[in-house]
Amino acid sequence: MADEKLEKSVQKADKPKKKKDGLFKRFGNFIVDCKSELKKVVWLSWPETVKKSGVVLAMMAITGVAIGVVDFVLTKLIILLGNLL
Repeated sequence: MADEKLEKSVQKADKPKKKKDGLFKRFGNFIVDCKSELKKVVWLSWPETVKKSGVVLAMMAITGVAIGVVDFVLTKLIILLGNLL
């Protein structure tokens, strides 16, 4: 069992290492891969984009108001507790 592992590790070490491509070649391959992946994307129509953006903005406003209310209440509570001490 140990001999088999040793043989496999020796075989791996004997293999010549593959030379890496240059930086610009790898960057070019990256750009080509990105373009091919972007062709697979299903883009939303303009009305869907506007509708979903409106939902996001509304949720941001609701969350902002909720955080503001909690901040206001906690600030008043801390001030009230500070005056009692």
